[in-house]
Parts: sequence; C-alpha cells; structure tokens
Amino acid sequence: MANHKRGQRLDKSTRAAVSGIDAILAELAEDVIRPDEFTAKMTYEQHVKAGGTRTLASIRAHLLRRSNEGKLKSRSINIDGKITTVYSLP
Repeated sequence: MANHKRGQRLDKSTRAAVSGIDAILAELAEDVIRPDEFTAKMTYEQHVKAGGTRTLASIRAHLLRRSNEGKLKSRSINIDGKITTVYSLP
C-alpha cells in the first residue's frame, strides 16, 4: 500500500484485493435502516402504542405476505449481530 500512496501503479492482484475490500465496505455501509424503511418490531411497537392487540408474530407474517405480493420491498441487514428484515414501499 505504501507504493499506492506514492502514486505508483498497483499490480493486478493488489488491485483485485483493494476492489474486494471496497465492495465489502460498501456492503457494510448499507447495514443501516434508511429513513423510508421499517422493521416488524418497529411496526409492532407503533401498533401497540396505538392500542392494537396483534402479536409480533402476526405483524411479521402480515409484512412477509405483503412483501411476497409485491406490495412491500424487503432486504436483510445486520443489526447488532442479528439478521433483520427491513421493509419499505416499492
């Protein structure tokens, strides 16, 4: 990497490694909930605050069904070491 800092050319294997690291860092940066996204737990907490009586499992099943129907988009992210599905409108 010292050669890279001086502006000299990197060999092919080093460029590939740096490119791989950049790709992984970009993926890790995506492991945040965007302002337009929500989780089943967030939905459940809002439901309970509004006086609802559905369970967290019921909310999860409903969101999954809407996602399968194409009414919601979903993606998996890592939050505190746990894989979490986040949803958003298409």
